[in-house]
Amino acid sequence: MVFTDIEGSTHLLDELGADTYRDALATHRDVVREACDRHDGYEVNYEGDAFFYAFQSARSAVNAVCDAMTGLDPGPIRIRVGIHTGEPGLDPPKYVGMDRRTFRHSYGRDSRAAPTRRHSGWRPRAKKPLKTGRRARRGVQPPHDGSRPD
Repeated sequence: MVFTDIEGSTHLLDELGADTYRDALATHRDVVREACDRHDGYEVNYEGDAFFYAFQSARSAVNAVCDAMTGLDPGPIRIRVGIHTGEPGLDPPKYVGMDRRTFRHSYGRDSRAAPTRRHSGWRPRAKKPLKTGRRARRGVQPPHDGSRPD
């Protein structure tokens, strides 16, 4: 499963102005949909600038994301992408699950990514390394002992 949204969309709207942002948003939608379609993705949900796609395999999901990021490269839009690599449970018509990996396509800030990404040929534009380590997931409460979740 793949979740995407535009990074800094509010700032980008202010920077570009409504008309230019609307055009960039339409291009973003086309690029993401075409990339996911090429890898047999199923559009589960869409809202605002966010997409939720399901794929047969993590490899297909990663390849679709790489294609989308490459397609968006010439424009002003960068996307954040979460890839669920576990086996989600079906909660018709939605899915549930916690296992995820994250791509970040924003001027070289690259966070954890699914192991299959290294075989896809996509490489981030590295300008400075991202500090990795323990991070809290939004909406997930830390353990009662005060340590942070992995």
